[in-house]
Amino acid sequence: MDSTARLTSKGHLTVPRAVRDALPHFLELAVTIEVPTAKRNVAWDEVIRRNRAVRASRSR
Repeated sequence: MDSTARLTSKGHLTVPRAVRDALPHFLELAVTIEVPTAKRNVAWDEVIRRNRAVRASRSR
């Protein structure tokens, strides 16, 4: 199942309520998320900095 989710600045993954409510056993679908090689073993501050830079360039 594909769904849109967001990763918060605290590192939490948020899933839309409509998706959670549509599946009675949503947590049973839990899987490991693949992380791109370029983003592995990177400090969280660096991840945030890169994401903010990308978002800032999109909004200009």
